[in-house]
Amino acid sequence: MQADPGAKKIPPKLRSYRVRLRRLPQSADGDFVFEKVIACFKLHERNLYQAPDFVLCDVAPFGRNLDLLVKTQSKKLLLKRLKKLNIPHRSLRCRAFDPANWKSRHGFAAWLVHQYGLDSSDPGRRKVRIHQRRPIGNNYTYHVWNRTPHRQLLFGEAEKEMMLQVLSELCTHMPVQLHAFVFMGNHFHLVVTTIQDVSISQLMQEFEWQVSTRYNRLHQTSGTLWQGPFKHTVWEPTAANLVRLIDYLHANPLRAGLVADVQDYRWSSYRHYAGLQRRKVLVVPLPLRRRWTERKIREAWYRDHFAEQYRSGKLQYDADLATPGMVGSKNFVRALQQQLGGPYRLPAFVKNVLRLQRQGKVWGLKTFLHLLCKPVVDGWLQAQHAWMELADRVGPLLPVRESPD
Repeated sequence: MQADPGAKKIPPKLRSYRVRLRRLPQSADGDFVFEKVIACFKLHERNLYQAPDFVLCDVAPFGRNLDLLVKTQSKKLLLKRLKKLNIPHRSLRCRAFDPANWKSRHGFAAWLVHQYGLDSSDPGRRKVRIHQRRPIGNNYTYHVWNRTPHRQLLFGEAEKEMMLQVLSELCTHMPVQLHAFVFMGNHFHLVVTTIQDVSISQLMQEFEWQVSTRYNRLHQTSGTLWQGPFKHTVWEPTAANLVRLIDYLHANPLRAGLVADVQDYRWSSYRHYAGLQRRKVLVVPLPLRRRWTERKIREAWYRDHFAEQYRSGKLQYDADLATPGMVGSKNFVRALQQQLGGPYRLPAFVKNVLRLQRQGKVWGLKTFLHLLCKPVVDGWLQAQHAWMELADRVGPLLPVRESPD
């Protein structure tokens, strides 16, 4: 009997094995080893839908030993794949393992989320979580927001003024462009563009930490003010997208019923766009400046445009604008998904350089020189340290000559 070509292929049954790589070299970096393991197996719990031959379930370092929990068909196939790791070790132990009532306690799932934005606890899914991963590079425009716990109204006039002061100081010293903002009683919204490969996470971490610290000092309290990590959406920086987003932010006080006229609300960027109050920290997006080159004409147009949009009911609450994700053309979304969905397998020192680059500390020629010189500098420092240790041991054994009187 011929097999039905349309029949569903039954995936092979996988057995669990625990592998221990003993006596790794002291110079082996933990993240680097994890990267090599991931690159070796390529498949783990996040993509079981492909019916793979190897599934990496856990990675746990114990001193100079490394334990792997792997699901595969046979021990022979597993040992053959382990030879491709190219990680120096003294010995290897591979034994069958019963995963019943087993739960990872070594943070492998959290490491996957932090490194790739993918959760190993969701087998069968391979979904880029945009609220956990942020693109790296210049000219990415973010809509960022966060709320207080249980949406408590914690921010009065003094607190809003303090938040505006903190934001102005950070945007003055960090390589970012602030396009729009609004501070409400229990949340805030920002529109920010990153430049010089600065990390949006670094900006928001510093902003939320300073706001929490100053709020606690002002009210003699303790703890954080936020219900969780900040949410963000990446927007394609076109004139139509940016006008829609900025209008939505400026309509927040009107939707909440705080003021009857939006120009009476002092803690938003509407007065800057309408020409009523100039703020040096704000930067009008480049697409808007290109379309309306003269400032007075642009401000007059924006006042009429915002009034018309609000009158027509187009600035009501929109759940899509309050959902983390990506907004833009198909090409923009596809390119961003490819960037976030395909992590590179890089050595540890290259990853450190990229981390510095994301933080805005090195870029361009400095990054290239850092890549070239890092191994040489590390070798020189190790040799210098070894020489100093040798001098400390040999020094007391040398004869000491007393100086003549």
